[in-house]
Amino acid sequence: LKLDSEGHSNVRHQGFLTVFDLISGFGVWNRRFIVLERCDMYYWNHPNDRETKEAEGSISLSRFPSQCVRPVNRDSC
Repeated sequence: LKLDSEGHSNVRHQGFLTVFDLISGFGVWNRRFIVLERCDMYYWNHPNDRETKEAEGSISLSRFPSQCVRPVNRDSC
């Protein structure tokens, strides 16, 4: 028996997300422009970069089983 799992979401959202980066031992909050398309999240430094540059990176959310995504207080970060 072989089972495969695959996400089939048609979700597409975009906006800014503030993320914490560790740079030279110091914590820095940076704002990234995020596009959530299906089960993949792509990010750029600025919305205009999306038209002219490859994404700075991407994260596949298909491997995360949670059905609930909600905001958290900044204290939790």
